[in-house]
Amino acid sequence: MISELHLYHVFYTVAQYQSFSQAAKALYISQPAVSKSIKALESSLGTSLFSRRSKGISLTPEGELFYKHVQTALEALEEGEKLLLKLHSLNAGQINLGVSSTLGTHFLMPLLKGFMERYPHIKLQIINDSTTKTLDLAKKGVLDIVIVSSSNYYDGLSFIPLKKIEDIFVCSPSYYESISSLTLPELCEQASFMFLSKDSVTRLYLETVLANQGISIVPDIVAGDMNFLIACAKLGLGITSVIKDFVSEELATGTLVEIPFTLSPSKRSIDIAYATDTTFSKATSCFIDFLNQELL
Repeated sequence: MISELHLYHVFYTVAQYQSFSQAAKALYISQPAVSKSIKALESSLGTSLFSRRSKGISLTPEGELFYKHVQTALEALEEGEKLLLKLHSLNAGQINLGVSSTLGTHFLMPLLKGFMERYPHIKLQIINDSTTKTLDLAKKGVLDIVIVSSSNYYDGLSFIPLKKIEDIFVCSPSYYESISSLTLPELCEQASFMFLSKDSVTRLYLETVLANQGISIVPDIVAGDMNFLIACAKLGLGITSVIKDFVSEELATGTLVEIPFTLSPSKRSIDIAYATDTTFSKATSCFIDFLNQELL
């Protein structure tokens, strides 16, 4: 590669204008300097890039081929410069974000590292609490956005879908052996179930879906965190409902077993919730764009 990269820029400009004099004006250098640069480039490449005629200049076949590659490279560099300028313009800003423990641990945290590396000057103010409480704070304008699931249960808020999720029932392999022969009615009556607390949106979603199928389950263990229920299931204490993506490793290793108990024919989603009259700051818009790009 030629070490003096500015020669590419001179060549690109001459090719665009098809004129040494016009290129010189555009580059704010003298015409002899342009001619000298083109000669140096042609010498380095060992080929003629322009045909020089009395009526002007034009690209040779070799020049045409070379121009296409130089154009792609310089336009890519220009896009890179624009991106850097955009990033540097975000040298300040704060995002007030709410998220539950479950979504925070399994969904948000794996994405935050990449965001902070790309936008180190944006400050994240995170409130980790139940979805009910964080959504209330969003309605009051305390939080800019909230990461939620089961968004169809809330009025006065708008939602941006991020990712589809699937809810499944799981238990330990040993517990599954003890209940595998039960019919669905027997399972609901005799098995031990473990659910999230009633103020959880996942619990509300679960009970709504079960009720639509004519099923009512009274849990033996109630917890405020899905991680606790997953740990209980691993110990063989019963059956719990989890988001499938969040136990992919346990399912792959056989630590947990999925029970063929269909919850719903359709998947719900993880969304961004915000007060309908909210105007996003530049930092918040950037965060939402980042999440969408990462989840493509």
